Amino acid sequence: MQVALFAGTRPEAIKLAPLVQALRKDAVFDATLIASGQHDSLLYQALNDFSLTPDFDLKVMRPRQSLAELSARLFAGIDGVLEEVRPDWVLVQGDTATAQVAAHCAFYRGIPVGHVEAGLRSHDLSAPFPEELNRRILTLLAELHFAPTRQAAANLRAEGVPPERIRVTGNSGIDALLQVAAAVRCSPPALPAGLSTFLERYPGLVLITSHRREALGQRLPALCLALDRLARQHPQVGFVFCLHPNPAVRQTIHDRLKGAGNVLLSEPLSYRPFVYVMQHAQLLITDSGGLQEEAPSLGVPLLVTRAVTERPEGLATGCAELLPLEPEDIVFRVRQHLAAPLPRGEQRAFPNPYGDGRASLRILAALRQESSRGRPAA
Repeated sequence: MQVALFAGTRPEAIKLAPLVQALRKDAVFDATLIASGQHDSLLYQALNDFSLTPDFDLKVMRPRQSLAELSARLFAGIDGVLEEVRPDWVLVQGDTATAQVAAHCAFYRGIPVGHVEAGLRSHDLSAPFPEELNRRILTLLAELHFAPTRQAAANLRAEGVPPERIRVTGNSGIDALLQVAAAVRCSPPALPAGLSTFLERYPGLVLITSHRREALGQRLPALCLALDRLARQHPQVGFVFCLHPNPAVRQTIHDRLKGAGNVLLSEPLSYRPFVYVMQHAQLLITDSGGLQEEAPSLGVPLLVTRAVTERPEGLATGCAELLPLEPEDIVFRVRQHLAAPLPRGEQRAFPNPYGDGRASLRILAALRQESSRGRPAA
């Protein structure tokens, strides 16, 4: 069975990597990995961490491109690849423009689509933007829906997806995390010199990321103002802010945090060093979806800098909580966590509702079952 997998961003690469590895070990499948280049360097950085090289590379990234421009290049490039590969199945992951356009092109050609990480909903089209819209479109286009949780499956059923087309698999991102976390514990990765020195200097560590478009209004400036206050109030704590390549995000952060000595503005880390730093953090602050899934497995509490989340399961376990917008509230909540830290490297015991490390095997089993039934009618 010929399976084409599309990855355009760093999270897609990480979450599809264990699935590509599993497909290539199974004699039933012939896996073709297509990189769109939507995230450019971050995508290839993540693929390298799993020793994966794409079979096709569309290189669609352009500086300051609009979503419409990106989508136009994706439609042209992806359709050409499908014409050449002619797969039996297309697998897409998550909620990106690459995933949505790849599913669209496959649908036009009558190729069945499997949606990995299906059924996540914030029920707000503006948050996250445009990912929530992409998810809903993907649900209309997909033939098989690989839901990471029972809640995600329930969302799909509520929207009319036939139950027999839904599989609760867990999240393949946890497969990737557990694989890399085990390797990192055995052999710590090399870190950039400045980061290594910074980690040695501070007994406490807070790790921060922010990249979403909707954060550029009030949320990111409010977060930076709060972090500046916290850094001055807690000189024994190191704050590592991993920057996103988005120029607007970087400029906002640099303008507001460049004067704090115990704040390190770090270039994007490849996945193995990033997992190592997560393992040593006492708190994560993020608007990332993937980190909401990974933190429970690493036993690290996190504050989510968003008004709503499509991953409510982490809130229910107590690992995650939504962070208010006002700087005073942010400072208060972070200080609560800093008041009772665990020794560096020790972990809290959070159940992980997002997976057990076997999602990729469950997805393969579902595809194998579909193969034995014959290809669905277009």
